[in-house]
Amino acid sequence: LHKMSSLNFVNKRRLLRRKQRLLEKCIRKQKRKQKLLIHQILGKVHQCVDEFDYDLAVKLCRKALHLSPDDIRVLETAGMVMLETGLVDESYKYLKKAVKLSPHSGSTKYLYLGQMTCGEEAVTYLQKGIEIMTREQSKKKDLTNTSKSSVELSRAFCSLAEI
Repeated sequence: LHKMSSLNFVNKRRLLRRKQRLLEKCIRKQKRKQKLLIHQILGKVHQCVDEFDYDLAVKLCRKALHLSPDDIRVLETAGMVMLETGLVDESYKYLKKAVKLSPHSGSTKYLYLGQMTCGEEAVTYLQKGIEIMTREQSKKKDLTNTSKSSVELSRAFCSLAEI
């Protein structure tokens, strides 16, 4: 009887481990699908902005934020779109969250925050954005992207000088 119960226990453990692996596999598959969906939504947001359809862009940003509230790309895109549509407080919230989640990469969020704030706070954001841009530019090998980022870097310095 003891042998039977220990075998039963071992079989149950195996079955539980198998179920756990299947569940983890299912979760990974779902996350891949969600990333693809987020990518498609963000593509549509950029298309809407290019076509000046800001109402739809805002709706799509909110959908993306609902699906993936901690995705840096979603937060930065939502921050940009909300700022473009005059939803400054909402934009600020998303950009600040992006900074919190990814403080050492992506200069755009810092440059937007530098434009949205005043005084010392604006200077701090712009300096951080410039620091990241400079670091990213030094890593690039492609000359066309380097000249484009040089223009963006010059604009950031001009914004800093205006403060």
